[in-house]
Amino acid sequence: RKIGYYRDYFNALRDLNIPLNSMNCLPRDLEKAHDKAVETLNAMEREVVRKEFEKRAVEEAFLEMTINDVKFILPKEANELIEEGKKLEHCVGTNSYIDEHADGDTTIVFVRKASEPDKPYYTLEYQDSELVQISGSNNKSPDEHLLETVNQWLHIVNERAKTKEKKHV
Repeated sequence: RKIGYYRDYFNALRDLNIPLNSMNCLPRDLEKAHDKAVETLNAMEREVVRKEFEKRAVEEAFLEMTINDVKFILPKEANELIEEGKKLEHCVGTNSYIDEHADGDTTIVFVRKASEPDKPYYTLEYQDSELVQISGSNNKSPDEHLLETVNQWLHIVNERAKTKEKKHV
C-alpha cells in the first residue's frame, strides 16, 4: 500500500510541477502529504474545468433560446451537469461528459419547459452540427412535439454556427 501511495504522491508532485527535494522526497507522514498533493491537484483541475465551462457558455451563447414552450440552456458549471444527471437519473453527470463538454469535444444543452426553467426536463448532446442524443428522466425518449421543437432548435443553431464561421474567416 505504501508503494502505491508513494507512486501516486510522486505523480501528483510531477503534475503540480513541484521538483523533488529533501523535504518532500520522504515526507514524515506520507498519507497526509499524499492527500494534500492530490487535493491540490484536484482543486487545480476543477478550476480548469470551471474556466472552460465559463468560456464555452460565452462562446456558444447562440445555442441558448426559447422555441415554443421549450427553453435551451447551456450549463455554466460542472456541478450543473452533476445535478442534471442526479435529478433525471441518467449519465450526464459523469466525469466523461463533464470533461468532454469542458474540452469542447461535445456540447451538453439542458432542455427545459419555459414555465419551469430551473427544473430538469430533458438533456441533449450536440456534436458536429448533429443531435447525438436527447434523454429525459431514466433515459426517456422525447415525445413528437418535443422532438419537433428540438429539430427546429438544431436547424437554427446550425444556421447560426455557419454565420459565426463566416465571420471568423
